[in-house]
Amino acid sequence: MSGSAKGVTAAKMKSRKYIRNRGYGGSVRTADQAKVKGVFKRLTTMWKSLTLAQILAWNKLALSQEGRSVLGS
Repeated sequence: MSGSAKGVTAAKMKSRKYIRNRGYGGSVRTADQAKVKGVFKRLTTMWKSLTLAQILAWNKLALSQEGRSVLGS
């Protein structure tokens, strides 16, 4: 059991499964938090606009990059 549906999320902690209320990205308290939240919102929107072929290509590339850092180290 995993995922979210109708406001609840199946979760697991320390090998125990449970259901909790789904989080909806609470309020931001600082300008930096607002910037980061904006970036994630934009990335999410952009990801949802990808075609199936683009998603499959992205996943293939991600699998080939195992163990590499985006920071170059």
